[in-house]
Amino acid sequence: MRLISHRGNIEKKNNKKENEPDYILTALDMSFDVEIDFRVNNSKLYLGHDFCQFEINESFIKNFNKKLWIHAKNKEALIFLNNSKIKYNFFWHQGDSFTITSKGYVWTHSKIIKSLIKKNKILNNTICTLPEISKINKNKLNIFYGICSDRIIFYKNI
Repeated sequence: MRLISHRGNIEKKNNKKENEPDYILTALDMSFDVEIDFRVNNSKLYLGHDFCQFEINESFIKNFNKKLWIHAKNKEALIFLNNSKIKYNFFWHQGDSFTITSKGYVWTHSKIIKSLIKKNKILNNTICTLPEISKINKNKLNIFYGICSDRIIFYKNI
């Protein structure tokens, strides 16, 4: 199972540190994948959920490409990732129930996870996003390909 730290969070949500490069590196050093919020503005690359917070070089996402799930947060970021010669794993969504990443994974919105489990409608390559919001019992999550969480350490022993 792929364990994906949401914006670098490991034990709990930390709004002040989310998407900070060193925070992300800590999660990567602990062998977690990481979902990051990626933006492009005036040809510069940034991390940040609601706005451009942390400027980065492309080498940051390139070096950790196999472990990053890149959420394109603006049109420029989507175009940058799509036009890159590097095959990044990226996606775009805004409250959609599902989106497909560029590598074919099904990224789910936390609001529908309970109904997916109840109806047993899980595809083999589905990522369960923020199960803690829906208060899903962690023993029911082994049917997913991966979990993205602010408390990813909690799911390490599934």
